[in-house]
This record gives sequence, structure tokens and C-alpha cells, in this order.
Amino acid sequence: MSAADDRARGLMLGTAAGNLLGITIEGRMKADVRGLFPDGVRDITARPGYPDDDDLAQSIIIAEAAEEGPLNVEDLGHRFWE
Repeated sequence: MSAADDRARGLMLGTAAGNLLGITIEGRMKADVRGLFPDGVRDITARPGYPDDDDLAQSIIIAEAAEEGPLNVEDLGHRFWE
């Protein structure tokens, strides 16, 4: 595995962790988040059936398409549609 592969995997892991940590505070005001989590959000509370968004899914679709070769906008659109 190359250094670029390691960085890409780290990027995806960071995106996944950040997305899961942020689900519980998404849309809240900064002051509210600080009041609820004075030490910061540190636990992933998402569980099956818990509402989430599609940031991670979109990141994975882009990463898979990029891994296969130069990005093709039409192909990427089809992947998002699926």
C-alpha cells in the first residue's frame, strides 16, 4: 500500500468519524452545543435506524469512482442516482 493509499484511507475514516460525531449536533447553535457538550462531542451515539445524512455515502461514491480512474461527471451522476 502506498502513502497515497494510506492518506486516502485516513481521509475516509476521518470523514466517517466526523459525520457520525456530528449527527447529534447538526443544525444546533454553537452556544447550545457548548452547553450540551462542554468538553466537546466525544462519543458516537448513532445506532441503526438513527437519522443520518448522506455526506459519508457521497464521499465513498466519489472515492470509488476516483479509484477506478479519471472522474467522469456523467458516470458520477449515475452513481449518485443509484
